[in-house]
Amino acid sequence: MFPDPKPTINLADKREEREIRDYFVQSGDVGARFLAGKLRDMNEDERKFLHGSEKFDDRVAQYMQLRIKQGQSNELKYAVGWILADMFGPSSAETRTAILKEIVASYTPSTYGNGDSQFLDFALDRIGRAGVPSLIQVASHTFPTVRCGAMDSLTSLAGQAKKAGVPDAPKLDCDAATKQRDVELTEWKVWWEKYGDKFPFPEVPSFFD
Repeated sequence: MFPDPKPTINLADKREEREIRDYFVQSGDVGARFLAGKLRDMNEDERKFLHGSEKFDDRVAQYMQLRIKQGQSNELKYAVGWILADMFGPSSAETRTAILKEIVASYTPSTYGNGDSQFLDFALDRIGRAGVPSLIQVASHTFPTVRCGAMDSLTSLAGQAKKAGVPDAPKLDCDAATKQRDVELTEWKVWWEKYGDKFPFPEVPSFFD
């Protein structure tokens, strides 16, 4: 079971987290594919338990309670995502595709509450430019907290671009009607494709550091 990823002053736990991260980073593509598979298995197990439901209801609480009874950490998914974000750069193109696919698939109902999806947003932010198309994809999510979190990340990125003199990005409103959100995200994607490489991408430090 991975240590609780929430902020802690326990330096021994922090060192252990970094050692686990370093172990996988040193394992290269083999380790990255293993972790991507772990992420896929966790997501499939949850959706199977919820019978494919995307609702945030009592069944989600039951699923999380069951994992605790089984000795599983509900934060494990986020820890795996953060390690994969640290492994993204040196990975092969095929493995990078798998990493992005599984992180996007990780926005399951168990991540909807208490802003937990922000931990997955962090992984995509950490990946950098290559993670932005995935954030755009998540920003169209049906669940409000998920899409709002992703849109916040995109808006923050647009603010960094503005500081570098890049033309303003289209505004995003996560509370707008579905059709309006789709239009806004399409316009944002066009803006990104035109200006995404025209400004320094903000460096997001590793969670483990």
